[in-house]
Amino acid sequence: MFLWGLISFLLGHVSYIFGFFHVAHPGAWTWGGSIIVLCISSRIYFWLKPHLGAMKTPVLLYCIVITVMLSGAWSVLDNSCLTVSGRRMVFSGAFLFYISDVFVARDRFLKKEFFNRLVGLPLYYIGQFTLAFSVGFLE
Repeated sequence: MFLWGLISFLLGHVSYIFGFFHVAHPGAWTWGGSIIVLCISSRIYFWLKPHLGAMKTPVLLYCIVITVMLSGAWSVLDNSCLTVSGRRMVFSGAFLFYISDVFVARDRFLKKEFFNRLVGLPLYYIGQFTLAFSVGFLE
């Protein structure tokens, strides 16, 4: 079941990628932010890798996609044609979504404990709400 959940969330991230890059093209912020996010995502993957077993490839693919999603949010943040509040909301929502996934991975692969849900679920819901709500603030 975890793999199916991973796939469905992966598709959600892909949808955000298309949406972000539809409203904003890569710029300086995209490349700079992408380097930062790539370093963080790599660190997270190598932190998880010894505990992944047969899930190494699916988790690696997921890490790549969520990294690209957050890079797309950097593009939106850099798009001066959009309102500042909308751009900040998109980036904040994507960032919270990204961080919430770290807690899901921690719970699934490292240490199953209530703390992961206590922190991860609010980050996820606030991130999703912020992303959805940002649409009304972008133009």
